[in-house]
Amino acid sequence: RGDRFVNTVMTKPVERVLTNQDRCDRCIAQAMYMVTLNNGELYFCGHHFREHEESLVDIAIDIYDSSDVIPVEKEELLQEDYEPLEDPLDTD
Repeated sequence: RGDRFVNTVMTKPVERVLTNQDRCDRCIAQAMYMVTLNNGELYFCGHHFREHEESLVDIAIDIYDSSDVIPVEKEELLQEDYEPLEDPLDTD
């Protein structure tokens, strides 16, 4: 017969766990939120997630909140805003 059988393996989705090595895509702070979009993932610290939360909720497929799981450095809690890292190769 000309029937074709495709062998598919069903696996459970792997839950992504954020660690203190994951960084915000907007600054150098520790990522507390992972936002899954159609074309990938974005990582945010608490400050930047709250700044963009309303629009992210509308477009996200999933939002993983680890703010109650990851210990935050005391200095990060005290800072209001973060500056992006400077490019060490920039000579201007």
